Amino acid sequence: KMMTTSFILPILTFIFLQLYQTTKNVLLARKVIVSFYIVECVLAILERIFTQNFFVSVNTGYEGFRSYSLIGHPLQNALCVSIMMSFILFSDIKYRLKLVALGIVAILCFNTRSTIVFWGVACLIYWCYLVRHNRRQAKKYTLFVIVAGLLLVFLVLNYNLGNRLLEMGLYDENSASVRLRIFDIFKYYSLSDFILGLPAKNLNLILFQSGVDGLIIENYWLMFILRFGIIFTVALFICILSFLNKMMDGRPPFEKWFIILSFLLISSTNNSMSIANNGILSCFVLCYFSFQKKI
Repeated sequence: KMMTTSFILPILTFIFLQLYQTTKNVLLARKVIVSFYIVECVLAILERIFTQNFFVSVNTGYEGFRSYSLIGHPLQNALCVSIMMSFILFSDIKYRLKLVALGIVAILCFNTRSTIVFWGVACLIYWCYLVRHNRRQAKKYTLFVIVAGLLLVFLVLNYNLGNRLLEMGLYDENSASVRLRIFDIFKYYSLSDFILGLPAKNLNLILFQSGVDGLIIENYWLMFILRFGIIFTVALFICILSFLNKMMDGRPPFEKWFIILSFLLISSTNNSMSIANNGILSCFVLCYFSFQKKI
């Protein structure tokens, strides 16, 4: 089921959309994606303002409040918003920078530390790209970045947006350390033991013997290595990269790799692609169709 929703369904969606690739359909899809993006982000912000999740009941616990918006878990929300943001960033939408700023505020509401750090670095890289390729408007872009940055700092300091990053840092005993503990498996087993993967029963036994049973494997690449083997995982990575690269054909190298790496880096910080009923790659395919450069 996981393989179907994570990889087979996105490929079928890609093939299906090619049959309806007209200017009218692409523009309609773009309006739907942008509308969904705005609703998703605004809902996340409203949940944070009222400190109330509208569609789920969640115990905030020691980590503080996190918005759940429309897609469910904050990590899934942040990843889908990030995918849409990366495409919007290189679209011809006049107010694209404002939409991206809205998305960054929403990500702060989702309170996902790795995504917050990624977009902090990515925005600086994008600003350098804009200044280098649009020198006449360099002052305009610089002013926008300064104003947006000061506004975000104000929101973070006064309304505790992204407080998990400020209070807990990137590493803490209850989250990041759990993700690292899973690598204790390799104290007892070498990578050669996982060339072809292991049945679920054997994998559970290995997790128990390594003292990491009961932990969630937060990196889907590691999950694939343990379950399906190194050979399969390498082949799968090559296939995914080729698939993403094919969709990005015709884009300048910077745009193409910014979008692809945004997806791969952010998604690899959690188990998004290794759970059943996920539509992460399908979201990428829909965004590709909606924001394609040439029709």
